[in-house]
Amino acid sequence: MDADLTFIEDLKDLTVFIPTHERPGYLARILAYWLHYGMTPRVVVCDSSQEPFAMGAGFPGLRYFHFPGAPYVEKVARCLAEVGTPYVVFNADDDFLAPRAVGECVRFLEQNPDHASAQGRQAVFSVEGDRLRFKAVYRDNSRMNVDSNDPAQRISQAFSPYMNQFYAVHCTENLRDFFAHARENGIRYPILLEILLSLVSAARGRHRILDVFYYAREQVADSGGSRYKRLDLVLASSELRDECRAMVRLAGQFLARASGMGQPDAEAAVGRALDAYLENLPPAPGGFSRVKSRLRGALPEALVRAVRAGEPTDEDFSTYLAGFGPGAREDLAVMAGHIRAFRA
Repeated sequence: MDADLTFIEDLKDLTVFIPTHERPGYLARILAYWLHYGMTPRVVVCDSSQEPFAMGAGFPGLRYFHFPGAPYVEKVARCLAEVGTPYVVFNADDDFLAPRAVGECVRFLEQNPDHASAQGRQAVFSVEGDRLRFKAVYRDNSRMNVDSNDPAQRISQAFSPYMNQFYAVHCTENLRDFFAHARENGIRYPILLEILLSLVSAARGRHRILDVFYYAREQVADSGGSRYKRLDLVLASSELRDECRAMVRLAGQFLARASGMGQPDAEAAVGRALDAYLENLPPAPGGFSRVKSRLRGALPEALVRAVRAGEPTDEDFSTYLAGFGPGAREDLAVMAGHIRAFRA
């Protein structure tokens, strides 16, 4: 363990929440990473694998909950009841969160109670033979914030461009309430949960993207993003139509409560935000035509448009990282060490 980990004190009021399913190798890697920082007593693992994780005594203080085969929403809602800290951050089992940046987000939320969530800047990484390659992503979003006093305007800001808030630092009570409502309303499909959380968080309060190196995500074939349909194809699916409608309705309810708008006006505002999201999606094979043919008249026309957007621009990652100071380089070195150790 590093000699100077005083920044971990900033995480005393935060729980790292790790949902996982049938990926014991990734779970072992991310737990070893948090063990390096002495953080396992502040980690909650929510595992729906058929067999429990064989962790032995290697992760002191870890709170591990096993719900074999439980749906994602169900297991998360149950595990969030075990979180006793004011703040929580979701850590996908193939992601690495930088603890210094997470701590800065906690401090920011403590000092700015009008904000519902906060996060930093992001990267992806891939392993190419013996080479470990990092690349900055979502650079266009990095200096954009959700800061309006008007909840409806905040929703518009959060989707123009879209800011995924799922892996931001949140107030625990907000996430508990969100997942309770999602479970009660039958919202289960991953992209609908992600979109709904961003809508609800923006309705509840402001969101800030801090200028810190926050997390790195591995580009892997079996990640959640690769296993599930995109929003345009979900909206085109007759099997998920009722769930899509329930998402819009529930988001409208949160917005109406926060803003004083009537439910129809609130749902219309949600529709406009989703329109902005879809306008920035690159087309999927058959997606646009399927949306038009299956959903015409079922949802606002604004929800069924998808146009081409450019790919993110690559850049030299060392130069990018230098802008965040020496702490970011140290965090990256720890991440890289664990990635390499678990591939050895």
